[in-house]
Amino acid sequence: MELNIQTAELALREAAESNPGAWAEHSRYVAEACKNIASHCKDLSSEQAYIFGLLHDIGRYAGVSSERHLIDGYRYCMERG
Repeated sequence: MELNIQTAELALREAAESNPGAWAEHSRYVAEACKNIASHCKDLSSEQAYIFGLLHDIGRYAGVSSERHLIDGYRYCMERG
């Protein structure tokens, strides 16, 4: 899977459908914050920072699982390359 803004937004949308909750909107706010911070750092890509912000909680697609979402997110990403 090619990682770009479109695929990240699709992944977040699908994950939020799988497990609806405030976490998805939180991820959008984090993405904006990451983009804004990166825009002030010459060696960081605002676009990449935005993508990573969108996906930082992607493991929550699997449901409410406290810190297990970290492992679920890792697996989600590894399965998709």
